[in-house]
Amino acid sequence: MSIPYRLCLRVVQLALIGLLGLHTGCASLISNAASGLADQLSAAVTNQSDPETVRDGAPAYMLLLDGLLEGNPDDPKLLAAAASLYASYGAVFADNPNRAARLTERARHYAERALCISYAQSCQWNGATYEAYEATLAALKNKHSNTVYAYSVAWLAYIRTHSDDWKALAKLPHLEALLHRYIEISDAAKATRSI
Repeated sequence: MSIPYRLCLRVVQLALIGLLGLHTGCASLISNAASGLADQLSAAVTNQSDPETVRDGAPAYMLLLDGLLEGNPDDPKLLAAAASLYASYGAVFADNPNRAARLTERARHYAERALCISYAQSCQWNGATYEAYEATLAALKNKHSNTVYAYSVAWLAYIRTHSDDWKALAKLPHLEALLHRYIEISDAAKATRSI
């Protein structure tokens, strides 16, 4: 009687392990699909020739990205896509200064999370001296370029909508150094130099 019980217990354990593995695989698949969707929608928004269409449609896309981030809060590609869209919309289309400030604050938050996840040294940037900050830039590689770009755009939009905040304005030299590093590591800059 004990052999069938142990055998059944072992079968149940293996089934649970299999289901857990399937769930983990599905989560990874969903995360990759969401990141791909975010990249494609970002490209569509960026390449749209009619600014009115972007202004009218972008809020729905921002909500879609927020929803995707609810399920994948640590996906740097999704965070970077959301940061770029919130920054662009807040800086260009938001008519109300308070709304623009809120949108670019969200963009900055998303961008900081995205970069912190993909480049751990950036987690220490807030509060670091300029020299300590600048020393961390050398380790940025091409694989970080999209997130660095989103971070830079989000911060520039934030500064634009918070131009009365001296702490925000003090970030400009940091962003200048970061954008110089972006030019060094990005494929777009390399392609331009080879022409």
